[in-house]
Amino acid sequence: MRDEQELSEAEIGKISGILDLQEQLMVKDVEQVIKNRVAAAMSQLEDADLTLSDIDPANEEYFTAVLLSELFSRLHSGDEDVAETILYNLRAQAGLIL
Repeated sequence: MRDEQELSEAEIGKISGILDLQEQLMVKDVEQVIKNRVAAAMSQLEDADLTLSDIDPANEEYFTAVLLSELFSRLHSGDEDVAETILYNLRAQAGLIL
């Protein structure tokens, strides 16, 4: 194991490339997991004759929100300063900070 200061520009670039690829693959995996959970929930709702005509209780937005909430809790672990930083960054990402 080496210190970061010992890495060359090429090695830093390689690290970045590896992480970028893995991030992309992870996002695709998560998207598929959400789709799978929606399909499973819909199937169970249909089997139980619990489908609704006006709303779809099992949808990608719902499961994405559940995941976001869980990840947010995991990231801040009760630390208010970390939670504020995450929320600030999310507001900026949404274009809510001038």
